[in-house]
Amino acid sequence: MPEDQRSKVLALIEDPKAAEVLSQILPAIRSEVAVSMEDERLSDLLEIMPPDEAADVLGQLPREKAQDLLLLMGIKEASIVSELLGYEPTTAGGRMTTEFIAVSNDMTVEETISYLRNEAPEAETIYYVYVVDSDCHLSGVLSLSDLLRAQPSERIGNLMLRDVITSEVHDDQESVAEKLSRYNLLAVPVVDEDHILKGIVTVDDAIDVIREESAEDFSQLSGVPFEEEGTPIRDAFDARRWGATMLTFLGGVLATALFGIFRKDFLMALALVYFVPLALRAAHDVSIWSLAAAVHDIRDESVPASQLGRLLAREYLYTLAAATVISVLGFSAGLLWIRTRVPAVAGALGLFVAVAIAGILGLGVPLLLRRARPGPAVGPGRMVSIFVMAASVVSFLAVSGLLVKVWH
Repeated sequence: MPEDQRSKVLALIEDPKAAEVLSQILPAIRSEVAVSMEDERLSDLLEIMPPDEAADVLGQLPREKAQDLLLLMGIKEASIVSELLGYEPTTAGGRMTTEFIAVSNDMTVEETISYLRNEAPEAETIYYVYVVDSDCHLSGVLSLSDLLRAQPSERIGNLMLRDVITSEVHDDQESVAEKLSRYNLLAVPVVDEDHILKGIVTVDDAIDVIREESAEDFSQLSGVPFEEEGTPIRDAFDARRWGATMLTFLGGVLATALFGIFRKDFLMALALVYFVPLALRAAHDVSIWSLAAAVHDIRDESVPASQLGRLLAREYLYTLAAATVISVLGFSAGLLWIRTRVPAVAGALGLFVAVAIAGILGLGVPLLLRRARPGPAVGPGRMVSIFVMAASVVSFLAVSGLLVKVWH
């Protein structure tokens, strides 16, 4: 809707429905709508919303406005939302909701079911009942189906499962989503360092995480900007789109200009021209392969720095293996094309060096740009493609040209 009509429409909707609508609006638009609303109305809607969704809204607002809204909210609601805002958005604590069902282990099945009837409307999910002790330490978990099948007088402590799959508040959101998927769970309890139950992350949150992470990885690999709200860039004159296109074009111009530098090498062994498309294609594919591995390993914050080095070294060994296979196949194809051994050998060795350097760029560029955090238009995918164009041509012609000179 046009920006001037959004607030008018929300003003016509009753608070419960307006809170639901506000939570479902795309993030970028939601922050604009929230800023345009009066603080009193917005604070009322935030009180109605689930705490995790209210924290998402406040986290997108300027700090001063968010603090003013917290002061207008009820003490209980404000304290819960403030605690959620204290966690990084990409952690289990930032993703969790505090609306869960927790009961004492000495309660009976009948008492628990009665408690569920009262608390269910406020809970995010009732399919899991979490069992805690007097200090709120997580003791076990009980499914709703097990609860309904048990005898009314049975103690919860005798029915619960004590081996509970949990996440800690500072765990990365990807690891939480992985646990939900691996163990086929509807929710994962989140605990602090003292094993106190702080909240739960539900499967719908995991789906959001997977979507966001996949889109961000695609953006990093391809260099195509991905809008946080999930909408495509519709403006054909968007500066980022044209800037990225021109950057790639300049890389192609640079690679083409390099042919003039090595013109004499081509005259000595014109057959090397057959290998240039192979060098460009193989180097590009291997660089993207290495880039995908590097982006994945770097984004996995649970991997320590020492282990990260070993993972990247292992990926480069794969690159060298691919370079060996490509050079052997290139030599075989060269003999069929030109039926001359010297250019075929020179071209095959040039292919090996070009692919090996492309693998280094694929693994190294994400590390170099890790702290810079550039936009997608100049992100790892875009930078690697530009460098590979130039480096693969230079390395191929330099190695193969030198060998031709020596053997001639």
